[in-house]
Amino acid sequence: MMFLLGSIVNFFTVLIGGSLGALLRKGMPERISKSVLQAVGLCVVYLGLSDLISYATVYSKTEGLSSYHILIPILSMAIGTALGEWIDIERRMQSLGDWVQKRLAPRREENAEDKPAPRLAEGFVTASIIFCVGAMSIIGSLRAGLFGDSQILIAKAVLDGITGFVLASSLGIGVTLAAFTALIYQGLLSTAAFFVGKLLAGSVGTAAEVTALLSAMPAMNEMTCVGALMIIAIGLNLIGCTKIRVANMLPALAVPFLLCLLL
Repeated sequence: MMFLLGSIVNFFTVLIGGSLGALLRKGMPERISKSVLQAVGLCVVYLGLSDLISYATVYSKTEGLSSYHILIPILSMAIGTALGEWIDIERRMQSLGDWVQKRLAPRREENAEDKPAPRLAEGFVTASIIFCVGAMSIIGSLRAGLFGDSQILIAKAVLDGITGFVLASSLGIGVTLAAFTALIYQGLLSTAAFFVGKLLAGSVGTAAEVTALLSAMPAMNEMTCVGALMIIAIGLNLIGCTKIRVANMLPALAVPFLLCLLL
């Protein structure tokens, strides 16, 4: 079960960071909380832009950022978002968050001195997407499952703990629920990789070789671009510029793998 170590560490860092951030929010005036949320939104946009630059750099060092490679993210976003809207993932995730809020923290009658209670679902949905759409989550989970190497996931866990603290200071305790999302998502990927590794025992290269191969895969690069676009959308939502239903875009992460097989 050592292949789940990174996912478990990630779970606790988000849980602790989010809890501390939620405690900080209780003593923070609404005006400051709103400004902090906008500042975090700018940082999230920066993270997304950094991933886009990384995506463009990969192709500029090889064959150039051709229209073929640009077409894959466009098709992925269009197809994936249409599928997500049909399933209505955002509504389902918000309903789950609202259900948990009703069970764990019934809304109290607010008086003039109370700060408006944040919707638990908002923090849950936003943090879940930020913690799960990045390439570190996928590559780290695959390495953990294939080789029991959790270094990438542990490094991600530290970053997620800090991010969870900052997000929860503005969005509230709902951010901590994303710890379960990350645990389930990364745990399933690691478990699947573990059993695939058992089947391919003897034919799998070293951890470094597999990581280099995964990072160079066209599908991984296209997924990085799609994930970066989602992160930028989240940042714009946090700033208040847009109200994009980012959760409904999640199926777009899987489409690049299918398109790279077909095209």
